[in-house]
Amino acid sequence: MNDKNNLNPEKKNDLVAIDVKNAIKVFKKRKWWFVVTFIIVLILFLLFSSSLYKNSRYGVKSQVTFLLNNSKYLVMISELYPEEYARMWLNLDKKNIPSFLGNIANGIDGDFLLNEVNQSLNLGLSNNELRERISYIINDKKNKLTITAYSDDMETAKKLNEAIINIYIHNTINYFNITYDSLLLNIEKKISEDQLSKNTEEYNSLVSIQKDLVENKDIYINKITVANLPDVVQNFYLRDVLLSILISLFVGIVIVFFVNFIYVKKK
Repeated sequence: MNDKNNLNPEKKNDLVAIDVKNAIKVFKKRKWWFVVTFIIVLILFLLFSSSLYKNSRYGVKSQVTFLLNNSKYLVMISELYPEEYARMWLNLDKKNIPSFLGNIANGIDGDFLLNEVNQSLNLGLSNNELRERISYIINDKKNKLTITAYSDDMETAKKLNEAIINIYIHNTINYFNITYDSLLLNIEKKISEDQLSKNTEEYNSLVSIQKDLVENKDIYINKITVANLPDVVQNFYLRDVLLSILISLFVGIVIVFFVNFIYVKKK
Protein backbone atom coordinates (compact mmCIF):
# COMPACT_ATOMS: atom_id res chain seq x y z
CA MET A 1 0.00 0.00 0.00
CA ASN A 2 2.88 2.32 0.82
CA ASP A 3 4.47 1.50 -2.56
CA LYS A 4 1.32 2.57 -4.38
CA ASN A 5 1.20 5.83 -2.46
CA ASN A 6 4.85 6.49 -3.28
CA LEU A 7 4.15 6.00 -6.99
CA ASN A 8 1.22 8.40 -7.09
CA PRO A 9 3.24 11.66 -7.11
CA GLU A 10 5.42 10.32 -9.94
CA LYS A 11 2.36 9.36 -11.96
CA LYS A 12 0.87 12.81 -11.38
CA ASN A 13 4.11 14.45 -12.53
CA ASP A 14 4.12 12.27 -15.65
CA LEU A 15 0.54 13.28 -16.41
CA VAL A 16 1.39 16.97 -16.02
CA ALA A 17 4.40 16.58 -18.30
CA ILE A 18 2.22 14.81 -20.92
CA ASP A 19 -0.43 17.57 -20.70
CA VAL A 20 2.19 20.30 -21.19
CA LYS A 21 3.68 18.46 -24.17
CA ASN A 22 0.24 18.03 -25.71
CA ALA A 23 -0.57 21.69 -25.14
CA ILE A 24 2.66 22.72 -26.90
CA LYS A 25 1.89 20.38 -29.81
CA VAL A 26 -1.63 21.84 -30.13
CA PHE A 27 -0.27 25.38 -29.97
CA LYS A 28 2.30 24.66 -32.72
CA LYS A 29 -0.30 22.96 -34.86
CA ARG A 30 -2.80 25.84 -34.60
CA LYS A 31 -0.28 28.69 -34.36
CA TRP A 32 -1.77 30.62 -37.29
CA TRP A 33 -5.10 30.73 -35.51
CA PHE A 34 -3.29 32.32 -32.58
CA VAL A 35 -1.41 34.84 -34.76
CA VAL A 36 -4.50 35.95 -36.68
CA THR A 37 -6.65 36.16 -33.52
CA PHE A 38 -3.95 38.06 -31.64
CA ILE A 39 -3.57 40.66 -34.41
CA ILE A 40 -7.33 41.16 -34.89
CA VAL A 41 -8.09 41.48 -31.17
CA LEU A 42 -5.10 43.79 -30.62
CA ILE A 43 -6.17 46.12 -33.43
CA LEU A 44 -9.80 46.18 -32.26
CA PHE A 45 -8.86 46.99 -28.64
CA LEU A 46 -6.39 49.68 -29.69
CA LEU A 47 -9.02 51.31 -31.89
CA PHE A 48 -11.57 51.09 -29.09
CA SER A 49 -9.24 52.56 -26.46
CA SER A 50 -8.12 55.27 -28.87
CA SER A 51 -11.72 56.37 -29.46
CA LEU A 52 -12.58 56.06 -25.77
CA TYR A 53 -9.71 58.26 -24.57
CA LYS A 54 -9.13 60.35 -27.70
CA ASN A 55 -9.56 63.60 -25.74
CA SER A 56 -7.99 62.47 -22.47
CA ARG A 57 -4.83 60.59 -23.36
CA TYR A 58 -2.68 62.94 -21.30
CA GLY A 59 -3.47 64.43 -17.91
CA VAL A 60 -1.73 67.37 -16.21
CA LYS A 61 -2.53 68.17 -12.59
CA SER A 62 -1.92 71.04 -10.20
CA GLN A 63 -2.92 71.61 -6.59
CA VAL A 64 -4.27 74.78 -5.03
CA THR A 65 -4.68 75.70 -1.39
CA PHE A 66 -5.25 78.76 0.81
CA LEU A 67 -3.11 81.25 2.66
CA LEU A 68 -4.90 81.88 5.94
CA ASN A 69 -5.41 85.39 7.31
CA ASN A 70 -4.73 85.52 11.07
CA SER A 71 -5.42 89.22 11.55
CA LYS A 72 -6.66 90.13 15.03
CA TYR A 73 -9.20 92.48 13.45
CA LEU A 74 -11.24 89.79 11.67
CA VAL A 75 -13.82 89.56 14.47
CA MET A 76 -14.36 93.31 14.41
CA ILE A 77 -14.74 93.31 10.63
CA SER A 78 -17.28 90.48 10.87
CA GLU A 79 -19.33 92.45 13.40
CA LEU A 80 -19.18 95.83 11.66
CA TYR A 81 -19.18 94.71 8.00
CA PRO A 82 -20.58 91.14 7.79
CA GLU A 83 -21.37 91.34 4.06
CA GLU A 84 -17.83 92.31 3.03
CA TYR A 85 -16.46 89.86 5.58
CA ALA A 86 -18.25 86.99 3.84
CA ARG A 87 -17.58 88.17 0.28
CA MET A 88 -13.83 88.38 0.94
CA TRP A 89 -13.79 84.88 2.47
CA LEU A 90 -12.48 86.29 5.75
CA ASN A 91 -14.36 83.53 7.58
CA LEU A 92 -11.88 81.06 6.05
CA ASP A 93 -10.12 78.88 8.63
CA LYS A 94 -8.63 75.40 8.91
CA LYS A 95 -11.99 73.82 9.75
CA ASN A 96 -13.90 75.03 6.71
CA ILE A 97 -11.13 74.93 4.07
CA PRO A 98 -12.66 71.81 2.37
CA SER A 99 -15.96 73.63 1.80
CA PHE A 100 -14.10 76.59 0.28
CA LEU A 101 -12.12 74.21 -1.93
CA GLY A 102 -15.50 72.91 -3.07
CA ASN A 103 -16.45 76.49 -3.92
CA ILE A 104 -13.37 76.74 -6.13
CA ALA A 105 -14.32 73.52 -7.96
CA ASN A 106 -17.86 74.82 -8.50
CA GLY A 107 -16.49 78.14 -9.72
CA ILE A 108 -14.19 76.48 -12.23
CA ASP A 109 -17.05 74.30 -13.42
CA GLY A 110 -19.22 77.35 -14.15
CA ASP A 111 -19.98 78.63 -17.64
CA PHE A 112 -18.40 82.03 -17.02
CA LEU A 113 -14.91 80.67 -16.37
CA LEU A 114 -15.15 77.93 -19.00
CA ASN A 115 -16.04 80.54 -21.62
CA GLU A 116 -12.91 82.50 -20.70
CA VAL A 117 -10.73 79.38 -20.84
CA ASN A 118 -12.19 78.44 -24.22
CA GLN A 119 -11.53 81.90 -25.63
CA SER A 120 -8.02 82.23 -24.19
CA LEU A 121 -6.88 78.91 -25.69
CA ASN A 122 -9.10 79.05 -28.80
CA LEU A 123 -10.19 75.45 -28.19
CA GLY A 124 -13.49 75.65 -30.04
CA LEU A 125 -15.18 73.33 -27.54
CA SER A 126 -18.57 73.58 -25.89
CA ASN A 127 -18.59 74.10 -22.13
CA ASN A 128 -19.87 70.56 -21.61
CA GLU A 129 -17.03 69.15 -23.73
CA LEU A 130 -14.57 71.21 -21.70
CA ARG A 131 -16.08 69.96 -18.41
CA GLU A 132 -15.40 66.38 -19.51
CA ARG A 133 -11.70 67.25 -19.72
CA ILE A 134 -11.45 68.55 -16.15
CA SER A 135 -11.55 66.62 -12.88
CA TYR A 136 -11.30 67.67 -9.22
CA ILE A 137 -10.22 65.90 -6.05
CA ILE A 138 -10.50 67.56 -2.63
CA ASN A 139 -7.97 66.36 -0.09
CA ASP A 140 -9.51 67.14 3.31
CA LYS A 141 -6.41 66.09 5.26
CA LYS A 142 -3.94 68.24 3.31
CA ASN A 143 -6.48 71.00 2.57
CA LYS A 144 -5.70 70.96 -1.14
CA LEU A 145 -7.74 70.83 -4.33
CA THR A 146 -6.21 68.80 -7.17
CA ILE A 147 -7.27 70.03 -10.61
CA THR A 148 -6.47 67.74 -13.54
CA ALA A 149 -6.90 68.77 -17.17
CA TYR A 150 -6.95 66.17 -19.96
CA SER A 151 -6.25 66.37 -23.67
CA ASP A 152 -5.06 64.31 -26.62
CA ASP A 153 -1.61 65.91 -26.37
CA MET A 154 0.50 66.86 -23.37
CA GLU A 155 1.10 70.50 -24.35
CA THR A 156 -2.62 71.26 -24.66
CA ALA A 157 -3.31 69.50 -21.34
CA LYS A 158 -0.64 71.64 -19.66
CA LYS A 159 -1.96 74.88 -21.18
CA LEU A 160 -5.50 73.96 -20.19
CA ASN A 161 -4.47 73.23 -16.60
CA GLU A 162 -2.57 76.51 -16.31
CA ALA A 163 -5.34 78.54 -17.94
CA ILE A 164 -8.00 77.16 -15.59
CA ILE A 165 -6.02 78.01 -12.45
CA ASN A 166 -4.64 81.37 -13.64
CA ILE A 167 -8.00 82.66 -14.86
CA TYR A 168 -9.80 81.53 -11.71
CA ILE A 169 -7.22 83.14 -9.41
CA HIS A 170 -7.22 86.33 -11.51
CA ASN A 171 -11.02 86.59 -11.41
CA THR A 172 -11.13 85.89 -7.68
CA ILE A 173 -8.50 88.53 -6.93
CA ASN A 174 -10.46 91.05 -8.98
CA TYR A 175 -13.62 90.17 -7.04
CA PHE A 176 -11.81 90.48 -3.71
CA ASN A 177 -10.29 93.80 -4.84
CA ILE A 178 -13.72 95.27 -5.56
CA THR A 179 -14.98 94.17 -2.14
CA TYR A 180 -11.77 95.39 -0.50
CA ASP A 181 -12.15 98.88 -2.03
CA SER A 182 -15.80 98.97 -0.97
CA LEU A 183 -14.85 97.96 2.58
CA LEU A 184 -12.18 100.67 2.83
CA LEU A 185 -14.60 103.28 1.50
CA ASN A 186 -17.24 102.31 4.07
CA ILE A 187 -14.65 102.43 6.86
CA GLU A 188 -13.48 105.87 5.75
CA LYS A 189 -17.07 107.16 5.76
CA LYS A 190 -17.67 105.68 9.21
CA ILE A 191 -14.42 107.23 10.52
CA SER A 192 -15.58 110.66 9.34
CA GLU A 193 -18.96 110.16 11.00
CA ASP A 194 -17.36 109.09 14.29
CA GLN A 195 -15.10 112.12 14.21
CA LEU A 196 -18.14 114.35 14.02
CA SER A 197 -20.05 112.41 16.67
CA LYS A 198 -16.90 112.09 18.81
CA ASN A 199 -17.33 108.34 19.18
CA THR A 200 -13.73 107.80 20.25
CA GLU A 201 -13.83 104.04 20.96
CA GLU A 202 -15.32 103.03 17.62
CA TYR A 203 -13.18 105.62 15.84
CA ASN A 204 -9.96 104.11 17.21
CA SER A 205 -11.08 100.58 16.25
CA LEU A 206 -11.89 101.66 12.70
CA VAL A 207 -8.59 103.46 12.29
CA SER A 208 -6.77 100.28 13.42
CA ILE A 209 -8.78 98.14 10.97
CA GLN A 210 -8.13 100.61 8.16
CA LYS A 211 -4.40 100.58 8.87
CA ASP A 212 -4.29 96.77 8.94
CA LEU A 213 -6.19 96.54 5.65
CA VAL A 214 -3.85 98.96 3.89
CA GLU A 215 -0.63 97.48 5.26
CA ASN A 216 -1.65 93.85 4.64
CA LYS A 217 -3.62 94.13 1.42
CA ASP A 218 -1.92 91.09 -0.14
CA ILE A 219 -3.00 88.90 2.78
CA TYR A 220 -6.61 90.03 2.39
CA ILE A 221 -6.64 89.70 -1.40
CA ASN A 222 -4.29 86.84 -2.36
CA LYS A 223 -5.83 83.88 -0.56
CA ILE A 224 -5.54 81.19 -3.23
CA THR A 225 -2.11 79.84 -4.05
CA VAL A 226 -0.75 77.10 -6.31
CA ALA A 227 0.76 74.37 -4.15
CA ASN A 228 2.88 72.74 -6.86
CA LEU A 229 3.94 73.05 -10.48
CA PRO A 230 1.90 71.22 -13.17
CA ASP A 231 2.68 67.52 -13.25
CA VAL A 232 1.94 64.91 -15.95
CA VAL A 233 -0.07 62.14 -14.30
CA GLN A 234 -1.49 59.94 -17.02
CA ASN A 235 -0.50 58.33 -20.29
CA PHE A 236 -3.55 56.36 -21.33
CA TYR A 237 -2.00 55.14 -24.59
CA LEU A 238 0.79 53.13 -22.93
CA ARG A 239 -1.63 51.64 -20.42
CA ASP A 240 -4.09 50.62 -23.11
CA VAL A 241 -1.40 49.08 -25.33
CA LEU A 242 -0.26 46.84 -22.47
CA LEU A 243 -3.84 45.90 -21.59
CA SER A 244 -4.65 45.18 -25.25
CA ILE A 245 -1.61 42.89 -25.58
CA LEU A 246 -2.59 40.89 -22.48
CA ILE A 247 -6.19 40.51 -23.63
CA SER A 248 -5.07 39.56 -27.16
CA LEU A 249 -2.73 36.88 -25.78
CA PHE A 250 -5.49 35.43 -23.63
CA VAL A 251 -8.09 35.40 -26.41
CA GLY A 252 -5.56 33.96 -28.89
CA ILE A 253 -4.72 31.05 -26.57
CA VAL A 254 -8.40 30.34 -25.90
CA ILE A 255 -9.17 30.31 -29.66
CA VAL A 256 -6.27 27.91 -30.37
CA PHE A 257 -7.60 25.27 -27.97
CA PHE A 258 -11.22 25.89 -28.91
CA VAL A 259 -10.45 25.35 -32.62
CA ASN A 260 -8.42 22.25 -31.81
CA PHE A 261 -11.31 20.90 -29.74
CA ILE A 262 -13.66 21.39 -32.74
CA TYR A 263 -11.27 19.62 -35.11
CA VAL A 264 -10.77 16.68 -32.75
CA LYS A 265 -14.52 16.36 -32.20
CA LYS A 266 -15.17 16.21 -35.96
CA LYS A 267 -12.69 13.40 -36.32
